[in-house]
Amino acid sequence: MRIEKLTITRVFVNDKNKEGLPLLTKAGKPYRKIAIQTQEYGNEYLSSFIFEPGDEKLNWKSGQTISVIVEKNGQWFNFRMPTNSDYQEIRMESLEKRIEALEDFAKNKVVPAMPDMLDMLDMPVGPDEINTEEIPF
Repeated sequence: MRIEKLTITRVFVNDKNKEGLPLLTKAGKPYRKIAIQTQEYGNEYLSSFIFEPGDEKLNWKSGQTISVIVEKNGQWFNFRMPTNSDYQEIRMESLEKRIEALEDFAKNKVVPAMPDMLDMLDMPVGPDEINTEEIPF
């Protein structure tokens, strides 16, 4: 799964079927179909459904950049809006890859030598930085 940023070139919203009748769910609720074309997909149409009257997709315009998940279904491209769980899943996959890379590094690479304790404490170590007259012995 990948969230894609796409730039809309055309938007088509339809609330009627091929016979001109209103689109209705099995429960009898009206819905709409939306098809978009984007710069990234060229002449391909990406389609989805709109079930709520206040859906943000109803306000989409040409030139607008959107974030969607595109899924190929046979010869068609469908899209959907990413959910919070989609973002969490993508973040989890990213973290898993990072952990795997760290584990591979630890298994296959020599761990760098531990730095000198004085370096870690940011204390002077060079002969020019220590005044031997201040040493009591």
